[in-house]
Amino acid sequence: MNVPSFWKFGLILLAVAVVCWVGKKANRFGPLAGLFAEYEQIERIRKAKDPAERERQIAELEKMPEKIHSFYSRWLNIHDIEPFDCWTDEGYDPSRSKVPRDIQLLAATSYGTADIENGGFHQFFSNSTGVFAPEMVEFFERSKDPEAAAEIRKAMAFFGEKFPRSREERQRIIAAYKGDAQEALDPSTPANVEPEDLNLPDDGWRMNELGNRWLRDVCGIKDLRTPCSVTPQP
Repeated sequence: MNVPSFWKFGLILLAVAVVCWVGKKANRFGPLAGLFAEYEQIERIRKAKDPAERERQIAELEKMPEKIHSFYSRWLNIHDIEPFDCWTDEGYDPSRSKVPRDIQLLAATSYGTADIENGGFHQFFSNSTGVFAPEMVEFFERSKDPEAAAEIRKAMAFFGEKFPRSREERQRIIAAYKGDAQEALDPSTPANVEPEDLNLPDDGWRMNELGNRWLRDVCGIKDLRTPCSVTPQP
């Protein structure tokens, strides 16, 4: 399986997991019909070929309440931002994508925190998304959220001084751990705990707040219609 297909398959699985969790928590987020209406509207925008039709569909999305996707998430989705070829077993190379580096960090942190919230650090590091961890630390440090950065850095320490980018190597270290790896990576988090009760920084990861601010202030994108720059950042 080539790298792009690998990532898309992994992200599809992650999306399915999130949707299933949302289904269980419908009473927290409101009627599921509203959730799927937002998703369907984003899909209409992505599929619109005619600029006028795309503009009309974006205007319709802006009228809808933010159920799951906040401003930054809506923008990433309607512009098909998937710069995940930048991450390999050898490390992170931002030059592998035309997407600016700061947007790469936003996309990676968005997917990474979703996986952690869905199943904790044990699941995160066992999955392909675990490769994002060092860049997620950078994102939170630059977002002035040292607590979140420290939480990820502490979990990364489980793997030793040199963090393994390879999923297979992370899985090998987890399997070889002498003790309860789940408890070590997610302390005081029983296997049957609900995702919202995971041992995360205060107020969760605050990705809506931080992601929106990052996209507007760091990336300079303040409107859903603004296209992604194709000039790689150093």
